[in-house]
Amino acid sequence: MIELLKDCLEHKKVTSIYTNRENTEKHMTGFISGLNEAETLISHMNSRGEYDGYILIKTRKIYQIDYDGPYEKMIKKLYVLKSQKHSILDISEENILFSLLKYAIKMNFIITVELEDTSYSGYVTSYNDEFVTLRTIDMYGGNSGISAFKIDEILLFACDTDTEQDLKLLNSHLDTDN
Repeated sequence: MIELLKDCLEHKKVTSIYTNRENTEKHMTGFISGLNEAETLISHMNSRGEYDGYILIKTRKIYQIDYDGPYEKMIKKLYVLKSQKHSILDISEENILFSLLKYAIKMNFIITVELEDTSYSGYVTSYNDEFVTLRTIDMYGGNSGISAFKIDEILLFACDTDTEQDLKLLNSHLDTDN
C-alpha cells in the first residue's frame, strides 16, 4: 500500500482513502502531501472539489485507496475549475505531525483530534513527543478549557477543514450575539 501512496504523492493524484471498515462509504479525498511509514497527510477536498484543510492519519489504518476513478477525476476537475489551492507545508518526512502542528500554531488554525470514542477541537497551545495540548472549543464555538492528549492515542488529526473553519468563525464572534 505504501508504494501506491508514494506514487499518488509523486504524481499529485487525487486519492480517496478509506480507514473505517465499519463504514465503507466514509472516505477522505485529496492530494497526498506527506507520507512515511507511520503517517499520511492529505490535502483534503470536500465533495464539491473545494479546499477542506488537512487530515493526518496513521498509515497503518488505511485499508483501501482509490485513484484515477470517475469520482477522483471529478473532484480534481472541480478543484482546478474553482481555482482552489492548499498551502505547501514545510513537511518533515520523519515527523509529519509536528510539521502540521507547527503550521496550525503559525496560522492560528483550529484542529480536531479524533480518539477511539470521541473527538475534541481547539487551538494547539503546545506539543511534545508524548502530548498535544489544546485550548478546546465546544461544538457551538465556545471556549471549554484546556485538554492534553497522548499522541499515540490519537487516530486522526484534522486541521482547518470546513468544521474547524466554522468553529473558528463562531469562536471569534462569541460576544457579538444579539
